[in-house]
Amino acid sequence: MTLPSDKPTLMYVADPMCSWCWGFAPVIQALTERYASTLNIRLIMGGLRPAEAAQYLDDDLRAYLQQHWQHVHDATGQVFNEKNLKRDNWLYDTEPAARAVITMRHIAAEHEQAFFHDLQHAYYTRGVDITQSSAYLPLLATYNIDETLFLSTFMSDATKHATRQDFALSRSLGVQGFPAIIIDNKQQLTLLTHGYQPLPRVQATLESILNPVQL
Repeated sequence: MTLPSDKPTLMYVADPMCSWCWGFAPVIQALTERYASTLNIRLIMGGLRPAEAAQYLDDDLRAYLQQHWQHVHDATGQVFNEKNLKRDNWLYDTEPAARAVITMRHIAAEHEQAFFHDLQHAYYTRGVDITQSSAYLPLLATYNIDETLFLSTFMSDATKHATRQDFALSRSLGVQGFPAIIIDNKQQLTLLTHGYQPLPRVQATLESILNPVQL
């Protein structure tokens, strides 16, 4: 995806299965709407627990996720459906969902951010298992995307490689947790937020970066 070169870029590093990113969803949506004409918005898949870090759901992981989801709900009010935490023999692997976002980027980049949110919403409010490619198909009609095209792109080596590239970019930026926002003003990279922050705080920090006080 080619971004206009005359505007700073807001790089949003996140993962569809990251609970704090779900909590942050209203914040990033508000920022995207508020700064659409001021900033390029670039979504980067961080890689929460992909492939080699994947783990089958057991009692310890279930309790860990339940605790985190409760904390996010308490802090943000976002809704959580625990259906996925009741599955048997469920592999908690965040790579497929991230790759689905990359797939949409390749097919229709203008829908990437909306599709990312669709995956979050399906996973957290309806308990859809977004580790399975079949879960993506009902979401495609909104964007008039052919299912066969989507699945073939999703399974391609090129898309798998591009997904790993996003993960690597996240690491190279020094991001160790999600959500994270980095501002690239063409001269330097500035960390706007690392972890959840409410909208007023994020917006105030962003304004100070975009419009620094000249002493």
